[in-house]
Amino acid sequence: MWHSIGLQLTTTQLTQPHILERVLTRATSDDQTPNADDSHANEMDVTAILGLEVRNTKTARDPEEQRQDTNRFLLKEPKWTESAVNPQCMVNDIELSSSSTLSQHDLADKLKESREQNAKLRCKMKEQEDTIRNLRQSHKETIRWFVQRLANIPHKRQKQAKRIADLKSQKERLVRDLEKQTKKTVDLACLRGMRLRDLKRNEEMIADLQWQKVTLVGDLEKQKKIVADLYWQKEMLFHDLGEQGKIIAHFQWQKEMLVRDLERQAKTITNLHYQQGMLVRHLGEQGEILANLQYQKGKLARDLGEQKKKTADLESQKGRLVRDLEKQTSIASALETRDMKLEKFIYHIASMMYSELEYQEELISETKSADVESLELIRDTLKDLVETTISNDEHSDMMLNIGDEPQFEQIYTDILSRFRCILAGQARKLDRQKGIIEEQTSTIFEHEAQKRKIASDLAEQTGKLALTLEFFGEDSAEYACL
Repeated sequence: MWHSIGLQLTTTQLTQPHILERVLTRATSDDQTPNADDSHANEMDVTAILGLEVRNTKTARDPEEQRQDTNRFLLKEPKWTESAVNPQCMVNDIELSSSSTLSQHDLADKLKESREQNAKLRCKMKEQEDTIRNLRQSHKETIRWFVQRLANIPHKRQKQAKRIADLKSQKERLVRDLEKQTKKTVDLACLRGMRLRDLKRNEEMIADLQWQKVTLVGDLEKQKKIVADLYWQKEMLFHDLGEQGKIIAHFQWQKEMLVRDLERQAKTITNLHYQQGMLVRHLGEQGEILANLQYQKGKLARDLGEQKKKTADLESQKGRLVRDLEKQTSIASALETRDMKLEKFIYHIASMMYSELEYQEELISETKSADVESLELIRDTLKDLVETTISNDEHSDMMLNIGDEPQFEQIYTDILSRFRCILAGQARKLDRQKGIIEEQTSTIFEHEAQKRKIASDLAEQTGKLALTLEFFGEDSAEYACL
C-alpha cells in the first residue's frame, strides 16, 4: 500500500493538493478491501518498521474518521498562481516576474551544471547500489550461516539428551556406590567394635603383667634379704670351718641355685618390659588407625552431600539451558523475518528516489527557461534528500529544513532515520544473542569438566576404601597370629 503511494507521488503531482488527497483516500479505501489477510500483513509491516500504532483493518471504521486520519498527513494549502508560460500548470508563487528572464548563455551554463551534478548523482547512486548489493549478499551469507546454526541445534539437543541419559546412568551408579559405601561403613563400625573389645582385653593383660611385675619385685627384695642373711651366716660359719664344712658346701649349692633363679627372673623381667613396649606401640597404632577411619568416614559423608548438590545443580542448569535455547530460536526467526522486510523496504525507497531524480532532470531539460528557476528549488531539495539518503556519514542525523522543503521529504528522512535505528538495535540484539550462546557453551564445558572431576574423585575414594579394607584385613590376621 505505501509502496504504491510512494510511486504515485511525483514532483508534478505533489504540487497539487487535490491529487495528494485523492492518493491518500485511495490508500485508506485499499485498507477496507475484503482481502483481510493481505491488509493485516501490510499493517503489521508498517507497525514493525515505523514503530507506529496502526488500527486493526478487520473491523469496519467510520468514513468520517478515515477522512480525518487521512487529512492529518496533508500539507497546508500554499498560495498558488498560474504560470506565465503554461496557464494550466499550477506552480508555487516564488515572486518571479515574467520580465526577469535569463540570457540563453546563463541558461545553458545552468543546464550544463545541472547535468554534471545529475551525472555525479548517478555515479553516486550506482556506487550506492553496488554497496547495497554487497550488503545484501553479506546479509544473505549471514542468514545462511545463522540457518546452518539453527539446523545444528537439533543435533546439539540430541547430544544434550545423550548427556542427560549419561548423567542419569551416572546418578544410578552413584546411588549404587553410595549403598556400597554405607555397607562398608557398617562393616567398619563392626570392625571398630571388635578393635575396642581387643583393646579392652589388651588393657586387662597389661594390668595382669603389671601385677606380676610388682609381685616379682617383692620376691626379688625378699631374695636379696635372704642373700644378705646367707652372707652373714657365711661369715659366721667361716669361724667354724672344721665343723661346718658340710653346711658351707650346702650353702654354696643354695647360693648357686639362687643365682640361677635370679638370672631367670631378670630374663623374665626384660621379656615383660619388651612385651609392654610392644603392646604400647600396638595400642598407639590402633588409635591412629581408628582416628583415620573416623576422618575418612566424615570426608565420605561430606563428599556424598556435595555430589548430591552438584547433581541437583546440573539438572537445574540443564533445564535453564533448554529454555534459553528455545527462546533464542524464536527470537532468531523473528529477527530474520524483520530483516528481510526492512531490506525490501529500503531497496524500494532507494529505487523510488532515483526515479524521482531522473524525472526532475527530464522535466528541467524539457521545460522552458522561464520555468527552470521555479523547478530548480524542487530539484535541489530532492538532490539534498538523495545525498542525505546515500551518505555514509554515521554521525549525520538526516534531518532536513522543514520550512524550505515539502512535507514528504521530512517523512522520507524520518523513515530512513528510523530504519537505521532499528537496524542498529537488531545488530546489538544479534551480538547479545551470540554472547549468550557462547556463555552457554562455556557453562556446558565447565559442567562436563566437573562431571569428569567427580568421577575421578569417586575412583580415588573407592581405591582408598579398598586400601583401608586390605590394611584392616592384614592387621586382623597379624593380631590372630599373635
